[in-house]
Amino acid sequence: MVRGGVGPPTLVPMSIFGSQRRRVLAAYLGTGLLATTVVLVATFYASTQAGTNEAVNSAKDRTIQLAKAVIDEEPLLAIKGTPGEIKRLNAIVHKSVLADDVVRVKIWTKDGEIIYSDEQRLIGRVFPLDAGELDILYKGGAEADATTPTRDENVFEQDSGHILQVYAAVRSHEGDKLLFEVYYTDHTIKTTAERIRSEFAPILVGALILIAAINLPLAWRLAKRSERDQEEKAELLQAAVDASEMERHRIAGDLHDGVVQDLTGITFSLSAVADRLSQEGSDLAPTVSEAADHTRSAVSALRSLLIEIYPPNLRDAGLPNALDGLLASVRSRGITTTLDVAGDVRCSGQTEALVFRSAQEALRNVVTHADAHHVGVALQPSGSTVVLTVTDDGVGTDGDSWRHPKPGHAGLRFLADLVTRSGGRLDLSPAERGGTVFSVTVPAEVVL
Repeated sequence: MVRGGVGPPTLVPMSIFGSQRRRVLAAYLGTGLLATTVVLVATFYASTQAGTNEAVNSAKDRTIQLAKAVIDEEPLLAIKGTPGEIKRLNAIVHKSVLADDVVRVKIWTKDGEIIYSDEQRLIGRVFPLDAGELDILYKGGAEADATTPTRDENVFEQDSGHILQVYAAVRSHEGDKLLFEVYYTDHTIKTTAERIRSEFAPILVGALILIAAINLPLAWRLAKRSERDQEEKAELLQAAVDASEMERHRIAGDLHDGVVQDLTGITFSLSAVADRLSQEGSDLAPTVSEAADHTRSAVSALRSLLIEIYPPNLRDAGLPNALDGLLASVRSRGITTTLDVAGDVRCSGQTEALVFRSAQEALRNVVTHADAHHVGVALQPSGSTVVLTVTDDGVGTDGDSWRHPKPGHAGLRFLADLVTRSGGRLDLSPAERGGTVFSVTVPAEVVL
């Protein structure tokens, strides 16, 4: 906005707060979705493991019960069963044990001989038991192992795919220790895992939805509260800038209407006196003429200072003239200057105000810190943006230290924030031949 002079652009557009609230909510929803996904994946894995464990434990219990049932119904089973005993046991197994999910049934001796199997060709064959099987045989209980049947003993089950082998210790009617083995299909594990997942999933998803529903209003309130806080800060900042502008206006007016006018009058008077003394041939003429020149220079410096304190109206003076006015203040300090403004630069009033403020801050730093002998200001169009470049031959800049200013030296950092809010970029880099290149790139049509 322009208030009499160039005026400071509105520091924070009000529209930014609505977008900030949307960003906060989007971040909340995104984080919530990510957390929900992680929880669901973890739950899926945990429920699968729980289902597998449940299926294994269930298969163990089932095998123990089947072993007891078989032995109870066929108490005459001996280490070497007679054909009649084998026939009766086979009938019991087909009736009570074999089902859609059972692939094979075997009964082993401690020596690894299969004394019974529903696959008759295995009866009498010997396959040494491993340490785990022997441990179950002597200590009792049951053990399960999910595997793909590839061992020699599985010659007739190798086409069954992934199976669950369960071993349970039993005793014959003579007291001999035997190993009762049942092979279950992999479908048993999958079915149990799916059942457990289906039981947990609705509860988990419902709980997550409920938590999200409870937290969403809280997030909305926090976002609105944050928005109000930002608005209040922006209003306070804008009020401070407005007060600063009013004070600059008052000081500039007092200087212009007071000291500058008085000095201008003194300059005219000294010039007239110098002319009269010169006509009279007085030796004082050069001294008075020199005093008039010094006073005239002081007036010029004060007018340059007035431009810096309270810039001209850009709409009336034009951006090139306003920039040249800034350079006049620099020239008054003995620094040579150049100004290059492309004739095809077209930008909005807000962009002009931002460009002027950027040039003002850059030149102020050149005069104060650079110890430069020359400074150049250029303004060029670049697509939908305009680029302001201020180059000096001074001492240069110390990397990105300007981004972390000391207290009381935050002008560049503040300007960088302002440029960024307008959709632009501020860069500060070393010049090729020493010194500093200050550049600001902003949209040609800044709307704040």
